[in-house]
Amino acid sequence: MDRVEPGTTSEAPPKEVERRLWFGLLAAPAAWTISEIVAVSVLGRSCDSGPTLSAWQWVTLLGVSAAAIVVAAAAAVVSYRTFKARTRGGKVTAAEGWDRVEFMAQLGFFLSLLLLLNIVFFGLTPLLVDPCLHTAA
Repeated sequence: MDRVEPGTTSEAPPKEVERRLWFGLLAAPAAWTISEIVAVSVLGRSCDSGPTLSAWQWVTLLGVSAAAIVVAAAAAVVSYRTFKARTRGGKVTAAEGWDRVEFMAQLGFFLSLLLLLNIVFFGLTPLLVDPCLHTAA
């Protein structure tokens, strides 16, 4: 399909492309949200029982973070491949995004990358800084 200029209409994309677009756009935010909710739930009151986290808490935090990283990376890859297939090899950073498919793929790619970085940084934080570290009040 040729590129669509502003002000013109295009036919609806096939169902497979539709699913790829929505996965690329929504998977990373869902993974990030679940990761954050689990982290807050596990870390919220965990330090009241002792100075360190228990083994199941570490496994839960690291497991959910790893799963969220995989999902966000997959969403970025799916969005990138959908964009490349639509534009026949165009640059994702230089695209104008006039077409709905091109726009959703480009938005999904950048949103997935942004949230992937967020998941990685917040997933590494408990490994670098003691979650139960309290300052003297």
